[in-house]
Amino acid sequence: MGQETVHAAVLLEASVSPSPWTEGIFRDCLTAGYDCWVLPGDPLVGFLVIAFGSDQAHLLNLAIHPQHQHQRLGTRLLGFALECARRQGIARVYLEVRPSNHKARQLYRSAGFDFLSCRPAYYRGADTEDALVLSLALDSSPPGLLSGSANGVRG
Repeated sequence: MGQETVHAAVLLEASVSPSPWTEGIFRDCLTAGYDCWVLPGDPLVGFLVIAFGSDQAHLLNLAIHPQHQHQRLGTRLLGFALECARRQGIARVYLEVRPSNHKARQLYRSAGFDFLSCRPAYYRGADTEDALVLSLALDSSPPGLLSGSANGVRG
């Protein structure tokens, strides 16, 4: 994702999230050097933002445009990110997800993520909600998830 894609990501995020990221948050992620990948299209098909550390990663955001959901694009994008993490020697990936986001929870469950803890009132705004903290040991990922490709993914 480059600066030119930020506005499209903001629009996509607003279409799927009750507390969407602002343009400033996306720009801060780019400035911080986080990996930001997109599935290009008009409108933008999807994006993923992940921060890699020395031995762990934090999946910060993943969204697929409503017109393109139920096509396994989220699974492919997540698999691409997890494969990149594994190749970098990352042992564990963490993320937060809303309890009410059943589609995302199913995606992460199918990828092998496990419940770690709960962060009360983590998501603020019109709908304050807790966050479920999930984690995945990359050596325990389900077979096949990490071997898929994410054709069309651009950094």
